[in-house]
Amino acid sequence: MYAAHGYGPMLLAGAEITQLLKQHPYGINDTSVQIVK
Repeated sequence: MYAAHGYGPMLLAGAEITQLLKQHPYGINDTSVQIVK
């Protein structure tokens, strides 16, 4: 088995977050990004 570590998983997670934020409205405050309903 290969461990999921390094830059690859981080870049894949960032791409997923980018897609999520494109599909849903969001707000940014001092400490977080929040999905707005």
